[in-house]
Amino acid sequence: MNAKILRAIIGFLRTLLPFKKALPPEISTVKEQVLLLLDWENIRIPLSEVFGYEDIRIKDRLTALIKWAKGIGNLWGHGVIDRFGKISDGHGFVFAPTHLNGPDEDMLNKLGFIIVICPKQTLDKPRVNNKNGNWETIVDTVDDTIIDFALATTACQCTVKTLCLASGDKDYIPLFKEMEKRGIKRALAPSTNQSIARNRELPNMVDRHPVTHKKMIYMLDQAV
Repeated sequence: MNAKILRAIIGFLRTLLPFKKALPPEISTVKEQVLLLLDWENIRIPLSEVFGYEDIRIKDRLTALIKWAKGIGNLWGHGVIDRFGKISDGHGFVFAPTHLNGPDEDMLNKLGFIIVICPKQTLDKPRVNNKNGNWETIVDTVDDTIIDFALATTACQCTVKTLCLASGDKDYIPLFKEMEKRGIKRALAPSTNQSIARNRELPNMVDRHPVTHKKMIYMLDQAV
């Protein structure tokens, strides 16, 4: 799925916003759902640096993540149309700036993820990158697309009560703050301990599991 198509879907979701309160009473009987979003490069690259590209066992790690997230609630995404025009039983959404290599794409499709390609954007004028201080003319659009999608989905889908974000990027701090205002619980799946060591604010904002009362943080670098 291309990011342009996704933004069209986001626009459609926003048109449903006025009708959110008019949903039939039986919707309240639906189990609370989890919106699972993966920032692909933010988890794939750090894990490859730790374990090596061939020994990363990414399929096993994502399978374990899905199982953990399902312990919070049903995963939202069932019935979503995938990039082939078929109804998908998706476990979540993967956002990547470029087309994935064949093995990764096949693996994600088999796990049921919907892949969203977010092309880099060329700027009209150079600007300073807030992270490294360098001038840039091409920018990544993954973060903005994930944020837009999360905001639109949680606004329009009343059964989504938890956002589970697979990333450790501090750029998502404003998103987590907005989720708190909306009463949406926040779960986090960082790639490595090093990634959250550089950014403690995001994990500190995570909510507690409704049953275990533990912080809803799943480390993707743990043994699988």
